[in-house]
Amino acid sequence: MTQTVPGPKKYPVVGTAYTIDPDKLIQSDVALAEKYGGIFLQRFPGHEPVYMISSQRIVNEICDETRFYKKIHAAIRNLRPLGGQGLFTGDTHNEEWQQAHRILMPAFSPTALKAMFESMMDIADQLKLKWSRRRPDQPVDVAEEFTRLTIDTIALTAFSYRLNSFYSETLHPFVNAMVTALVEAARLAHMPGFQKALNKSAVKNYEEAIAEMRSIAQDFIDDRRRNPLPEGEWDILDTMLNAEDPVTGEKLSDESVCNQMVTFLIAGHETTSGLLSFAVYELMRNRSVLRHAQQVVDEVLGGRPPRYDDLKDLGYIDQILRETLRIYPTAPAFGVTPYEKTRIGATDDFEGYEVNPGDTLLTLIPSLHQDPEVWQNPKRFDSERFSPENTPKIPQNSWKPFGNGERSCIGRGFALQEAQLMLTLVLQNFEMDFADPNYELDIRESLSLKPNNLMVRFTQREISKRYSAAPTAAGATTQAASTPTTEPEIAVTGSVAAGSRMQVLYGSEAGTARGFAERIATTAGRIGFETLVSPLNDAVDNLITDGPVIIVTASYEGLPPKNAKEFLDWVRSTEGTSAHEGVNYCVFGVGNSDWGPSFQRVPTQIDQGLAAGGAQRIDDAGAADVRGDFEEDFNGWMTGLWESVGEVLGVDIAVADVEQQRATVVLAEEAPEAMLAEGPRAPSAFRTAIVRSNEVMNTGGAGEIGVKRRIAFDLPEGMDYRLGDYLEVVPRNSARQVERALRLLRTAPETRVVVGGENTFLPQGFPLAVGEIFTSHLNLNAPAGSSALRTLAEHCDCPPEKAEIAALAEPDRYHDEVVAKRLTVLDVLDRYRSVSMTAVEAIPLFTELLPRQYSISSAPFENEGTAELTVSEVAGPAWSGVGEYRGTASTYLGSAEPETPVSVAVTPGPEGFRPPEDITVPMVLVGAGSGIAPLRAFLVDLERRAESRDDAARALLFFGTHGRDTDYLYADEYERLTGKGLLDVRPAFSRQPEGDVKYAQDALWRDRDEVWELITSGAKVLVCGDARTLVPGVRETLTEIIREKVGDRQEAERRLHAMETETMTFVTESFT
Repeated sequence: MTQTVPGPKKYPVVGTAYTIDPDKLIQSDVALAEKYGGIFLQRFPGHEPVYMISSQRIVNEICDETRFYKKIHAAIRNLRPLGGQGLFTGDTHNEEWQQAHRILMPAFSPTALKAMFESMMDIADQLKLKWSRRRPDQPVDVAEEFTRLTIDTIALTAFSYRLNSFYSETLHPFVNAMVTALVEAARLAHMPGFQKALNKSAVKNYEEAIAEMRSIAQDFIDDRRRNPLPEGEWDILDTMLNAEDPVTGEKLSDESVCNQMVTFLIAGHETTSGLLSFAVYELMRNRSVLRHAQQVVDEVLGGRPPRYDDLKDLGYIDQILRETLRIYPTAPAFGVTPYEKTRIGATDDFEGYEVNPGDTLLTLIPSLHQDPEVWQNPKRFDSERFSPENTPKIPQNSWKPFGNGERSCIGRGFALQEAQLMLTLVLQNFEMDFADPNYELDIRESLSLKPNNLMVRFTQREISKRYSAAPTAAGATTQAASTPTTEPEIAVTGSVAAGSRMQVLYGSEAGTARGFAERIATTAGRIGFETLVSPLNDAVDNLITDGPVIIVTASYEGLPPKNAKEFLDWVRSTEGTSAHEGVNYCVFGVGNSDWGPSFQRVPTQIDQGLAAGGAQRIDDAGAADVRGDFEEDFNGWMTGLWESVGEVLGVDIAVADVEQQRATVVLAEEAPEAMLAEGPRAPSAFRTAIVRSNEVMNTGGAGEIGVKRRIAFDLPEGMDYRLGDYLEVVPRNSARQVERALRLLRTAPETRVVVGGENTFLPQGFPLAVGEIFTSHLNLNAPAGSSALRTLAEHCDCPPEKAEIAALAEPDRYHDEVVAKRLTVLDVLDRYRSVSMTAVEAIPLFTELLPRQYSISSAPFENEGTAELTVSEVAGPAWSGVGEYRGTASTYLGSAEPETPVSVAVTPGPEGFRPPEDITVPMVLVGAGSGIAPLRAFLVDLERRAESRDDAARALLFFGTHGRDTDYLYADEYERLTGKGLLDVRPAFSRQPEGDVKYAQDALWRDRDEVWELITSGAKVLVCGDARTLVPGVRETLTEIIREKVGDRQEAERRLHAMETETMTFVTESFT
């Protein structure tokens, strides 16, 4: 049955514009939604029709990014002259938007947000101080005050610029211009053309405001170019001016930077100030919520200033903010349009409404957030809707204050962190009341929503007065005792002549190599060097000859980091020449020995290439293995480096470790008061998912094989993922492992301790049960560090065993007998029973229990809000010879029954490790065991996309497993896809080999002619599996396939390298 989309009657000339109050556009449409239902049609003169959608059922449908994409609707499009192709106003498929999005995503990572906290606190403290000095009879316009707060915060955190809005009666000219532009843009958005032509003053105001804002933004850019910040202190503006797009290698143009600046200054403050204003309004109306919030803040902070570490324990404040955004979504709408003609809103007896590409489907978020089909008593403020227990129950796409999918707000974490911090300070320091007891909410609209003329009286709370003069915990100090810092203190003797230079270069993606380079530069400065620190690519044709050149670089599966690729190519091109004569250098490599032959490939190539080009080594190359005690590797090498540098320069330089700063672990009853004031550790980005199902996939047989599991999780609201992404899981040690540890350490699990000091990953400031520390925080499976071995030796009462333990820490034995055999602290305690330690003494010897990353094996559209993993349980005799080894994370997940809560986070996968966008491009997929996970998701995606196409290319899957009847995972799906002509499977069974085909790479070689044909036709080869066996095996096999066809090994390596680094048609994902 076909129906016409409901909506107000359209009249000539004015269309349906008569239904809208131009000053209350959103509120007018909300009222119409109550009248016409979950979808209605607006027809504004001079504009395409707009489908206004507020039904969660239909919104859930149009949020499917495989069917719909972002549509810049009229109100936003009117801002295009202001924001250009910025993140807010740009088109998703525009190259400028894509580049800026890729460059700026890391700028809002959890690590980046943590670094911004102090600047946020700086501005928040200014507002707190201002309100503290007001008389109680002086009311505050909270919307205006929070506007000053948020604009100053974004200016300081993003651009290191102080607007100082709290020190002036008038707002900064940028803010005044922005308010004008937003108001006029909203008013002009739905005006008929003739009305715009007549309303010349509004157009003139709008154009002048835009010119003013862009002029101010350009002044910021020009000033920063004249006065750049040091690279290690970059803010977002520096990132925009200097960072390269990881895909194109290009930097943003000045115009694009200006567009993004304007975008951040608008979006970075406008909506957050509204959120805080509405939150204060609801707290004053709901006194029980206000009192509970104050109680939570008092319990967590006790009167001291908040720190970043406290945010995770202030979850109730976050609940208040999320409920506020439900009732008052300050960014109240987002638009989408379909890729192709489709129908929406279909039911069992209704075929739905037809919509076409270009149509605007506008989600009316205030109405969505009050859909009675989803929200019980939707108009009532209830912060418990977003409690940890209730959040997972909220249906998918019911709460959308930050937009949808790829175009969701990039600054979501920034906004919530800033709002949580400021609201916490308000609750901690002030009582609040309406200045006018009869105030009725009036919502002011521009591009966002804010309460109009909300005047509040703030009076200082007694708890705030009591603590206002007390020193903060941040100023307290604690005696060092147990846990080494990441960066040890050093003693330096000797110095170089004034003006001596040193060039420190790094190649790094994860940050480890860069961190080492910065530590070298710091020490060099103490010795007297003027240091030049930069990425390796910046040193092409630019190596100094009047001072040492120190290079620290990582190697990723034998490939250089992106910021070292050009340098490596240049060095290799100069081999056999005299291009580097006069250069004195030394190389330190960072890698993972699990990568086998490629472990130190890039550092070695640079080291040998420089020597072959005439440079002189200062000292032998060093190497750190992140699988072992890499800090110890680096510290030992650096000590020798400075001696060698001194020899080259003819001066005596000595650098030695001094007693390292250590954290303190004491029994709770012995903890001094200062330790109990330090507060918990920093929060993470992890949230609670619920295990939906946990199934064993393999049947056993054919000898011992690892258990393979298919585990589904119900993700928390707003946790979305894309094909190729990872799900990070926070594991817990098994009860068996913890019992073993506490038995060896003769400590009861309920024993409570307190941790202090600055350099520990453990929670601080409150008593913790030892059993919980060993369960949730310590990596009991990690090889013992060399410093831990020395501490264990000190606690050994038997001289022969003491000598044996100390010997294990020596460099000539440590790697082979500790790292390679994964000899843990518990193994040492088990083997040498003369070591006498308690858990209190042993806790600092363990490293942190880190999250484990798993490739997601489901496609986002399969079961909305659900992610699946394919997990292989790791178990077998311990390489150390002591008992059985069981993988921490896989054991934890294997035992997780349905309804078990698990802490998870979605981590973006490598951009290249995704299916081709063009469905006609074939895929060659190679995987083994649980490495099938992401490949299975790619195949599900292929099947879905092929439903509407008849030209989908067939995928070729080489899958290695033990046997067809034991662990041939997802066999039924392969059969279905094969029947549809979408897949051809070439299995390899290691326990049931067919001829010479035992592993996936063997099948690849057998079918090399077909593989070659696909490669030469542009197929994308995607490989997932073990970094020690499958990935290098496939790389070697592909090299040999190409060599056989082109007749030259070197040419084959060059072609495969180009596939891997240029065309991205050979992409690997590996694990150990």
